[in-house]
Amino acid sequence: MSVVSARLGASSANRRGQTTLVSATVAIGVIVGWLAYYHWVYPHLLRRIIHVESIHTMTGFYLYGLVDVMVRYFAPYAVVLLLWGRTRPRRIGAALCALATGTYMWGLWVIFDKWIWGHNATAAQTTAYEWANLLVVSAGIAVAWGIARRWGRIWMFGLLAAPLLAASTYELAIHSSWWRTHLLFDNQSSHDLTRQIVFIGPAAITAMICWLIDVVSTRRTSQRLPEPVPAPTAAR
Repeated sequence: MSVVSARLGASSANRRGQTTLVSATVAIGVIVGWLAYYHWVYPHLLRRIIHVESIHTMTGFYLYGLVDVMVRYFAPYAVVLLLWGRTRPRRIGAALCALATGTYMWGLWVIFDKWIWGHNATAAQTTAYEWANLLVVSAGIAVAWGIARRWGRIWMFGLLAAPLLAASTYELAIHSSWWRTHLLFDNQSSHDLTRQIVFIGPAAITAMICWLIDVVSTRRTSQRLPEPVPAPTAAR
């Protein structure tokens, strides 16, 4: 009986994976690490990309947009997911999800730039683009992290927070003068790093909510595990 109980406890510990402290430290490290990458590494990579001759053609311009989106956000994120995913299928699936989110973000911009905006974009067109970008990208980033780190499916309920948080940042950008002045483009002295924090904020908070749901669900499941019954022995 004690051997079976010990195995159940070990499997429960393996299911939870790394401790909460380690997981939280890595999550914070990912955000801080990306901000450092964006501040010190990305500008140098961008200068090298700009000097590529094919960028000067229209096709190259759109290609540059794809490379920029991937190098700025999703390629580093995919690398983190490949390193931090729980299993090999999860790592690969999460990285592909991150790259697919980046492709969507780029493809949406290409579609609007080539066929919708034209020379004079209307306010309705710009609003539609911003909503389609914010709602899907924030959810896609959180989904990729969930594929890599979460168990089961109940954590997916936390994804409902992504569009709500993204919508909140969008509404604040429109209606809050403080938000625009201190965090967005109205203040020229405002560092671009602050705007990037605002951009990734909804996805980061959503991933945290999914993690909390997963932790609570895992603990409740482990508490309800029945006591193992020993197999009956054959009568002699």
